[in-house]
Amino acid sequence: MLVNPTSFLVSFATAIGLAAAVDTTSTTKRALWANQANEKVADEPYAVLTKYGSPTPGRMLNIPGASIQVLATGRDEGLTALLAQKIYEALHEAPTAGEVRGRPKCGWVFPGWKIAGGALVADTDTAGDGNGLRGWEVREVLPLQEPGKIGRDERGWFKYVFNMQVVYQPA
Repeated sequence: MLVNPTSFLVSFATAIGLAAAVDTTSTTKRALWANQANEKVADEPYAVLTKYGSPTPGRMLNIPGASIQVLATGRDEGLTALLAQKIYEALHEAPTAGEVRGRPKCGWVFPGWKIAGGALVADTDTAGDGNGLRGWEVREVLPLQEPGKIGRDERGWFKYVFNMQVVYQPA
């Protein structure tokens, strides 16, 4: 199955941002980014979703998958930890009675988005087959751990990180 992984990551970050009430679209103070933050217009704190090399969960079924790291960074430790936690919680369904946290999302459908000319615009061909906008379906998201502090960067900003595996396909 031919898919555009960059389009998926931008779309996934946008869907997470909407679910977590975190800005992914501003051109002046964006808090959530796909691939790499533009620090000139990043909010503080901000987080970045990055694909990394590890076995993808859907490879045996010929279904696209990705291992994704979420890295939140900021000057204020509490706000940085809170941003990472909001993103983590957005990957789960609402808890039912007696649950502390809901199950990880499955069957999560959202529109396709891409970056064009520095702006977030509708992706009119997420499947890459010329049939027009469909969006994406996350068949399964598996957060591998809760957000944890990994230290500070070269500026002295706090860093919180967690990883997930995602199985997805054009909707």
